[in-house]
Amino acid sequence: MIRLGVIGAGRITQVAHLPVFSKTKYIELVAISDPSAALVNGVAARYGILGYTDTAEMLNSADVDAVLIAAPDRFHYALGKQAIEAGKHVLMEKPLAQTSVQAQQLADLAVSSGRKLQTGAMKRHDPGIAFAKHHIERIGEILSFSSWYRVMADRAPVESTLFPATVVDPEVRRVENPSRRIVRATSWPLMALTSSMASRSWAVPGPGSAHESATSAVTTRGRASPACATVAA
Repeated sequence: MIRLGVIGAGRITQVAHLPVFSKTKYIELVAISDPSAALVNGVAARYGILGYTDTAEMLNSADVDAVLIAAPDRFHYALGKQAIEAGKHVLMEKPLAQTSVQAQQLADLAVSSGRKLQTGAMKRHDPGIAFAKHHIERIGEILSFSSWYRVMADRAPVESTLFPATVVDPEVRRVENPSRRIVRATSWPLMALTSSMASRSWAVPGPGSAHESATSAVTTRGRASPACATVAA
């Protein structure tokens, strides 16, 4: 059984990861770290585990074999490097890092350290993704791919209706919410489209009412084909 520590006590950790970790027979959930004392104390008490506001202290614990990193994207590289250098195996929330260079550095470090490093790209195994990829292959030769990607900044109504009750630190939300706005992407060539189908979790067309949403336009020879996608937040 793997003794797991979790880095990051925010929404995705509380809504998606911890409920699963608490049920599986392959994981013993032992600790969680987060700079927010309100978050880490609340979540640790809920699951009966140790809570740390100092991630280094948790990583130095001999009782932790591996960690899940579910902090904001901009911290993934530094936290991943810190965890691997501390001798821990790492499951990283996507993306692995903010640049391909950083991602390769983490992969190289994991190999040289004899640690396992994996990105949680669960949508690669989603039948809906395979369906979408098959549909795109049928529409013709792809010349470019343009998209916009939106994360709802104010998700309070969605959370209160659909999410389980979560521990909230208002100060963390005040800092993080402004960064969760619209991210616009320019045209991507075919190779980037192929990569995004595997790593950006595009799904079958559908409304994005309670989800992060993405809208795209795929340009083929002689025509443009709109496509919509929804991804669970």
